[in-house]
Amino acid sequence: MALDPISATASVITLLGAAGQTCKVLYNFFLDIADAPSEIRDHSIRLECLHRTLSTLVQVYSELPENVPTDAPLCSRITEFMKEAEKARDKFSGRDCSPLSIRERLRWFSSDRQLRKFFTSLTQWDIIFTQAILAAQT
Repeated sequence: MALDPISATASVITLLGAAGQTCKVLYNFFLDIADAPSEIRDHSIRLECLHRTLSTLVQVYSELPENVPTDAPLCSRITEFMKEAEKARDKFSGRDCSPLSIRERLRWFSSDRQLRKFFTSLTQWDIIFTQAILAAQT
């Protein structure tokens, strides 16, 4: 059974909002690391850019006419991103990092291959969601 356009658009907006919030949680984690090395600052900048892109995409979808069909590939991409982002978020939220020194945080972060893969993919996700903005605006 297909969703009506309003429900489908609301679903996309909800997914995008959750994705943006996850980016914000991760971004704030990195902000807490004072004097972070350039690699960490780069991740933080990419997270902030992706959060802005997702926020723009929410705004664009919020302004679409009700009869515009939902972009199914976009929904699957958002879901795919959310799975990856939630895994990364869970690694941070499941760990009490406050008592850790900066060195311990960075050592832990740099040794986790799954996290490194996620952060390496941020630019690609930003490109995908930026293209979705452009597609929705045409």
